[in-house]
Amino acid sequence: MPVLHPNSPLLIVGASVRSAAQSALRAGFSPVCADAFADADLRACAHVLPVADFPNGLSAAIAGVPVIPWIYTGGLENHPALLGRLSRERPLLGNSANTVRQVRNPRRVASVLQSAKLPALEIRSPRIPPPRDGTWVLKPRMGSAGRGVVVWTPAHRDHATRSEPHYFQQRVAGAEYSALFLAHGPDVEPTLIGISRQLIGISAANAPTATAWCGNLAPARVDPSTERTMYAVGAAVAGAFALRGLFGCDFLIADGIPWLTEINPRYTGSVELFEWHQRRSWLRDHVLATQVEPPVSASTVPREPVESVSRSAASVIGKLIIYATRDTVYQGGFPAQLGSAVVNDFWTVPNIADIPATGQPIPAGTPICTVFGVANDEESCLGILTARATDFHYDANGDLLHLPGAR
Repeated sequence: MPVLHPNSPLLIVGASVRSAAQSALRAGFSPVCADAFADADLRACAHVLPVADFPNGLSAAIAGVPVIPWIYTGGLENHPALLGRLSRERPLLGNSANTVRQVRNPRRVASVLQSAKLPALEIRSPRIPPPRDGTWVLKPRMGSAGRGVVVWTPAHRDHATRSEPHYFQQRVAGAEYSALFLAHGPDVEPTLIGISRQLIGISAANAPTATAWCGNLAPARVDPSTERTMYAVGAAVAGAFALRGLFGCDFLIADGIPWLTEINPRYTGSVELFEWHQRRSWLRDHVLATQVEPPVSASTVPREPVESVSRSAASVIGKLIIYATRDTVYQGGFPAQLGSAVVNDFWTVPNIADIPATGQPIPAGTPICTVFGVANDEESCLGILTARATDFHYDANGDLLHLPGAR
């Protein structure tokens, strides 16, 4: 396995890789990026390889890239066969295709939690659907960002998700949170980097569905006993599936009990928030955790005491993904107010990111951009985000003229 040094090139692939590319720059690497959007601010900081037909066109897009180490971000966990092909061509710094197949198997995950005597939601097979009484959730096997997730009721008997591989998960009513971990191998306890509050179905963001992921607020505070259970869940799945590097666990917290709903075995959307807050490059730690053989020993791996991870927040950093309400084309150009804060200083929280290129079509229900905010508490931060989400202007043809200003 090649060892990355400062300024080493790192290939990053995924549905949207801007945040990971900027994490790579904070880590001192030179990102080469392939994603479905090729946004303006990504082009401003990295070498970009647009993928017209993601993920089918990914292999062709990176065919001319030298054999350099690579990582993947959101979306590719749903395509383990593609991960396997790419891993045979160049060294992967992350969880293998076989690991992804196992950790994305909801029955396997539930079994691991049950064996560890941890909270586990019941899973039902599509062969014998549960009662359509609102106590179950219909979920696609290849889902991400909340796509295709609905409460299982008579109204959703013929929902589109049923036409693809799917399963049913026991439903609990609770608040959505996510925990970010760094795994060091099967014989070393993982690091709990932090806990974030998930922003789901936010109306101010024009969320296309009630379950659409719209961003995170980090760090988030939870009860210490809840946090200990969240850590125990992360440690159980990291050990059972031999996870390496960054991974996220999504939870619903009900009456103080964290119920695991999904595992994302790769760089997640909350990483940049924790990097800014903690002034630490967690992508660099990811590279170290995935390229070192044999695994580093437990004595060399610092871990925050689990009781303190969610209690040390002096401020909250949030991100909110804004979705298009109509088919539109972005006509505004690169926002001048961003200046060098986006292009040169990757330790400064920007007001806005994931900026489409001028003339880029944006279908209804897909992301336009991401806005950020910093405040002393979660609700104030959410208020800043929702305020920044409102300043969109369309012309008479429905084309998006420009993005929010720097409020």
